[in-house]
Amino acid sequence: ADLFEYRRYEVPMVTEWFEKKDGEGLLIIFDGWDELSEQLRQSSLAASIIHRKQLDQCSVIVTSRSYASSSLLKMGTLTKHVQVIGFSKEEISIVIIQTIQKDKKLAQELIDHNTTWNGYKSHFTTTQSSKDSQLAVKLINDLKVRNDVQSLCYIPLVCSMVILVYCKEGGHLPTTLTQLYENFILQTIRRHVKRHDINPHILGSLSFLPSQLAKPLQEMCQTAYTSLANTTMTFSSHQLQSLSEAVKEDYLGLMTTFTEYDEDKYQFLHLIIQEFLAAWWIAKHEKKTEEVFKDHFDDDHFRMCLRFVAGLTHLEHESYQQYFNKQQLDLQCKRKPLFGFETCHLSYFFQNPEIKSHDHISPDDFDNGSQSSSSTPV
Repeated sequence: ADLFEYRRYEVPMVTEWFEKKDGEGLLIIFDGWDELSEQLRQSSLAASIIHRKQLDQCSVIVTSRSYASSSLLKMGTLTKHVQVIGFSKEEISIVIIQTIQKDKKLAQELIDHNTTWNGYKSHFTTTQSSKDSQLAVKLINDLKVRNDVQSLCYIPLVCSMVILVYCKEGGHLPTTLTQLYENFILQTIRRHVKRHDINPHILGSLSFLPSQLAKPLQEMCQTAYTSLANTTMTFSSHQLQSLSEAVKEDYLGLMTTFTEYDEDKYQFLHLIIQEFLAAWWIAKHEKKTEEVFKDHFDDDHFRMCLRFVAGLTHLEHESYQQYFNKQQLDLQCKRKPLFGFETCHLSYFFQNPEIKSHDHISPDDFDNGSQSSSSTPV
């Protein structure tokens, strides 16, 4: 019965029926395994069901970021592991062309022009006079030079962000992942204020927003941080009442709403947006930044957030460096401008090192028409 959010008279009868049949015929989907704390991943109702200690005849689907799936991959009852790989290099080029060039005919001509019998040309060209086509070709070629950025574009959200930021910044790529997300959030706020008859061009940086927008952003960053610490990803209207300034500004366009059991619920546009805003709070508003950084260093929920903190502070505090050195970690941001994801020359997407002999779907399976469901690689 604990699985049911909506309480009503029939629930005890339904749960009793499932328990008698040990879950036979029941499909349970646990979405966001990585959002649970390490303790709950080891011992909770969800863990008991996944490990077949309860309702052992039911079918279970678990979605998770790769870093949190190691314990699941070691299970003897695992029947299938699906790793969603996102866009291929060729698909990234197609998405860029079809997004920037709105004319479908010109877009297809551009794709055909750069297609050879064994794939796409190594260097894209165009004879079209359309500025959109020329910009699309320039972005594709720029990404070939900037493999660090290109390797992130397999994620649809990141790909769309790169395209948006590139177009808005006059054909320039961000040099770090932190800059990419900072610019994306700035563009989102610009798009929001444009609807409220505010000139978006006066917004030059997140650090120098007018007070009308700075206060709502600060409220949202604090909420992002506290809720991330409490592993809260969705909010009710009541929970957001304290964000008086953010409510007035419709959450700056950084939140989306949905209805659940006749109640309005809110969440950030994406978990990684929440993680960036939490990092902004730690880096810009938290007085004990270093202490917070260290307190959450071993917390999986703050893995991405702390990478953003490192990027926002440029690891300027010596104690950050000392702490990483003590942990014997090789920060990618110390080796390359763009950090956040390890890239591999042979593999275009993140491979979990735990995946060895398990039955999992490979990229070749997609060519054979296999269907996949859901793991969000980060």
